[in-house]
Amino acid sequence: MKTQIDIQFFLTYGYFPNYRPKYNPEKVDKIEVNYTSYSDLQSQFYQVFDTVIKETIESIPKDKLIVIPISGGLDSRAILAVALKHVNPNRIRTYTFGVKGSYDFEIGQQVAKKAGIHHDAIELNSLRFTQEEMLEVAKRCDFQTHLFHHPPLKKLEEIISDNYVISGYMGDVVFGSSANTVFSNPDRSQDYYLRYKKYSYKSTTLDSVDYKVYLEPIKEVSIIPHFDQLLLFERGSKLIAPHILMKGDWTYKVPLIDKRILDFMYSIPNTFRLDERLFIDTMLSYYPDLFNIRAKTTFGCHLKAPKVFLLVKRLKNKIILNLNRYLNLDITYPPYNYIDFNKEILRRPDLKLIFESNLQDLEKRAILTAIKPMEVLKRHKKTKNLYGILVLLTSLELILKAKEQ
Repeated sequence: MKTQIDIQFFLTYGYFPNYRPKYNPEKVDKIEVNYTSYSDLQSQFYQVFDTVIKETIESIPKDKLIVIPISGGLDSRAILAVALKHVNPNRIRTYTFGVKGSYDFEIGQQVAKKAGIHHDAIELNSLRFTQEEMLEVAKRCDFQTHLFHHPPLKKLEEIISDNYVISGYMGDVVFGSSANTVFSNPDRSQDYYLRYKKYSYKSTTLDSVDYKVYLEPIKEVSIIPHFDQLLLFERGSKLIAPHILMKGDWTYKVPLIDKRILDFMYSIPNTFRLDERLFIDTMLSYYPDLFNIRAKTTFGCHLKAPKVFLLVKRLKNKIILNLNRYLNLDITYPPYNYIDFNKEILRRPDLKLIFESNLQDLEKRAILTAIKPMEVLKRHKKTKNLYGILVLLTSLELILKAKEQ
């Protein structure tokens, strides 16, 4: 049975704190990286990256397909680019899921088309949720994380079957997406993490609870910066991995947390990791065809777009988000890859049924001390902006039911 602290942590951060992860990076060691120029450093990084992906592919039985989930980001795109160099394209399959107009859904398809490989695009607005499937998703996520942000299981099983999936899991962190978030001591890193990595800000925090003690301890002697440690060993392994590496008949490969890549990336000066600089410049140099396609990380723009242009795009997206949220409009919001739960909870019969019935059942359990699920739903019908806590509450009930089966 989950404790009140377990439940409260889940209702704030989207996962349970006491969890033994399956996917964790190995110990990272400082290595000597000597280079005479930036292009020399790029060449060395590419050799490491290419070797790891090549060996990953060689470890997969030749009678199995290689499935690469791709999005509007860069990590899976890099894996795909190198994979095409080392294996017959007929062995590679890709898939993208999302809503039409979103960066992931649209850009992922562009990348696959340019690569000339078999691709499946799963449009989430066509997905119909059922109680039975959500209970199965809870099991496949190891009863650990929030639910609903997934492609339909039957379609996923059809695409992957018993083949191998090469995931870009945690590549963005390793390559430097958080390289500018550096603090002088573990306490400040933990404070920042607990403040800014919440799934829902609407949950009610228990009084006098120090959530720091539930986080993975930070190793002060490690060459991995404190905040990156929290992303890799706390958020990644406890929230992201159980969700995106969902259990199935297939087998996952996660090459971007290979020790050789980690050793290299955390041994070079941090300036080369800022904004994933070395990774992006290297991929643009070696694979311009795929990496000159726009990206989610630059708001649908080219990777070398001027910063002022990106600021304008970010502002535009923020305005659209607020217009949709507060004026109940339906303007396409490109960064949002999933269903607009704020609205769909109220107007889609399948979601209404699942949310209302599970929220009622959760309230009957009387295990929540500071929140009433049905009251939250009532408030949401007025404000239309409480989907975060509603997803977590409904996920909690589904997880509890799935564990009882």
